Amino acid sequence: MNQLDLFYRAYKQYKKETGEGSEYSSFHDAVAEADINGDNIRIEYNVCTVESDWIDAIEKGLVYVEKAIREERQFIRSNGEVVPVEKAKHVSKDSVVHLARHSNLITKEPEEGEDLLPEKIYTVEKLSDFAVYENRFLYMLLCYLRDFISLRYNKIMLAASTYKGELTVDKTIVHRWSRINYSVKMSEEKTNDPYLTENNGIKDVLEHINLLLKVVVQLINTPLMQETAKAAMLKPPITKTNVLKMNQNFKNAVELYEYVSAYVGDGYTITKETKVFSPFREDVADEFADIVMMNSFLTYEHGLGIERQLKLEYDREELRRKEEESQRQKEQLLKLKKRAVEKSGSLEEYAMLLEKRNKKLEDDSVMLTAAREEIQKLNENTEKLNKIISEKDEDIRLVQEQRTAERLAAEREKDEIKTKFRKEIGEMNEQFDLEKKQLTDRFFEEKEALQQAFSDEKERLDEACRQAVANAEEKISANVAECDKKIVEMNEKVSAADKQTKDTLKQYEDLLEKHRLVSARLFGMRQKYGLIDGSDDMSAEPDFNELEMQYKSFKTYFDKQWGVAKGKIRKEVFFSKKKTSDEEKTDKKPTPDENEQ
Repeated sequence: MNQLDLFYRAYKQYKKETGEGSEYSSFHDAVAEADINGDNIRIEYNVCTVESDWIDAIEKGLVYVEKAIREERQFIRSNGEVVPVEKAKHVSKDSVVHLARHSNLITKEPEEGEDLLPEKIYTVEKLSDFAVYENRFLYMLLCYLRDFISLRYNKIMLAASTYKGELTVDKTIVHRWSRINYSVKMSEEKTNDPYLTENNGIKDVLEHINLLLKVVVQLINTPLMQETAKAAMLKPPITKTNVLKMNQNFKNAVELYEYVSAYVGDGYTITKETKVFSPFREDVADEFADIVMMNSFLTYEHGLGIERQLKLEYDREELRRKEEESQRQKEQLLKLKKRAVEKSGSLEEYAMLLEKRNKKLEDDSVMLTAAREEIQKLNENTEKLNKIISEKDEDIRLVQEQRTAERLAAEREKDEIKTKFRKEIGEMNEQFDLEKKQLTDRFFEEKEALQQAFSDEKERLDEACRQAVANAEEKISANVAECDKKIVEMNEKVSAADKQTKDTLKQYEDLLEKHRLVSARLFGMRQKYGLIDGSDDMSAEPDFNELEMQYKSFKTYFDKQWGVAKGKIRKEVFFSKKKTSDEEKTDKKPTPDENEQ
């Protein structure tokens, strides 16, 4: 039975016990109907909506992660060392190869018919190492998934199971001879509430997320991952090896890692919902009226100190009820016995009921005895307590009188201190006002003096600044003019030097061109007259370059001279042809006689 069921059952029993009696009902109705506008219940809770994309992606990717773990990738690590031959556990091919390369391990020659036995030998121990890069990547991915899922699961679970309630009751009840001013303001906040956990609307989604988290934890606890955990944890970014690129299981695991590491959202949304009940419904007002009446009863009981009297009345009422129950059972037995005799029926029912009544009477007798002893003890204790209370009342009265006297004396002293304090405050205020006036006058005098001194100093500094600026501008103008003059002179010199340099270069180029032309003509004449022999080898790069330059110079000269000569030839030919034509025309001119004919 949980707490809610226990409270509900106790409240129902309370309603059953208090439901009888018109006096109670009348008072109860007056409480429920009083000032209903002052009753208010405000409830706040969270409505969570979980996005399914990241859940589906993780669920799909974990299938490939599990398959990748089952591959149990490993590499064989060889540890070799040279040990005395008597300590060697096994000999392999590597041992023979090593011995062939290190004959110094054979320290004695075997006798005829004996085997070769070295003093030391090389042994190799091969161990399986599961800390390969791919397994370390899987372990890093699983740890990341565990943190990714658990963080969101815890936040969603906390939000979905958080409840905040506020209660406000403000009543003034008047009923016959009772007047109650009742005001309650309560605020409560619960987390991990069991009812909201079971009825939050996303229970199935939370169970799904929790299942994914359990799967991730189980994969982390597999022997392969526990062995891999001994190696250093990988840190992003990851290196995509051939296995991570080509193997289908590891390739999908990499896609899951990239999806989760790039996920930027929360994966869920939380919306606050608020419900307000004001005024209460009739049934709700009726239930809260019970609280008012219970608080009234408890205040009355403990305030007047009638707990023991009420306990005695309760015991008497319980005894009366038990006696009535016993009498009812006795009458029922008599009726059953009479009916059994009249109808000649079986006495088994009568015997069972009688046995039940006897047992009840025995229990009641034991309880009655215990109750009487308890009542006697309570009466004795009551007398002792009454005596102690009387003594304490007298002590309290004396203490109260003493405290009253002390309070009166303290109040008189307090009044005297207040009067003295007010007087001192008045004197201090007067003194303060006087000092304040003196300080204010002094402050304004010093302020005027400082302002005047500041104005004079400012004028002096401004004049000095103006004079210094004027002198500086005059010096700068003179320096600028002198610099401009020197720059003009330097520019003239540079121009003259540039012109001279250009003339010199032009002369040099002309001389070099003439030299190349003369050299080319010389080579041409030597070639014409057969003076070039094998000693004139021009295949070297400098010589060949010079020869090519001579060829270009001669070609330029040739083209230029050829153009000039060609122009002259054309001109001579033109004049020669014209002269010949004119002569032919002169020879063919007719005589006077021919003209007459």
